[in-house]
Amino acid sequence: TGIVSAIGRGMPVGDLGSSTYTLPEIIQTDAAINPGNSGGPLLNLAGEVVGVNFAIESAVRANSGVGFTIPSAIVDRVVPALIKDGKFDYPYLGLSGRTIDSDVAQALDLPNTLTGVYVAEVVADGPSEAAGLQGSTRSVRNNTGELATGGDIVTAIDGEPVRRFEELVGYLVTKTSPGQTVTLTVLRDNEEFAVDVVLGSRPNATATRQREASGPVSPRE
Repeated sequence: TGIVSAIGRGMPVGDLGSSTYTLPEIIQTDAAINPGNSGGPLLNLAGEVVGVNFAIESAVRANSGVGFTIPSAIVDRVVPALIKDGKFDYPYLGLSGRTIDSDVAQALDLPNTLTGVYVAEVVADGPSEAAGLQGSTRSVRNNTGELATGGDIVTAIDGEPVRRFEELVGYLVTKTSPGQTVTLTVLRDNEEFAVDVVLGSRPNATATRQREASGPVSPRE
């Protein structure tokens, strides 16, 4: 029936075994998405395009399930670059992390009112490492398994509060570009301070693998 049941979701993208990234600001809908009409528009009641449908999760492998839509705010940034340059350079912080939920707060002994993104890992030679951000240094066990601890906590970017990991990625994709400097508000050892990070360009997974093909190339390849 076209109900939008969630906005601002994150969707991991990337080939299995290679680097994965989070596609932010995803719209969740029950609009039917079949093979062949992914890539079609999601319209509101005024006939305006609010996004592009691209995936569906279905327990019965049919159009009955949860559909996912790339919002028009991202389409407006990416498509003109694809038309002009054949590519879009995504801004890159060079860190992986997770939203501070109740399990994380309990394991890290954090106040239950604290929101933000826990930095689990900082990519070597990446923008965040160059700026001095720190990832986890040890691990502890809690109710859900093993949890990395000792990393920084990002609570804001350019003064905009960050409550979830998806909000951090969404700000980067919709409001920043490679080479731009962003200011992260960071909490470390109960001390808050600002860190300026010069954003890089997201590494190209295909370029990093540099696989050589021999013989016939399949459609999947």
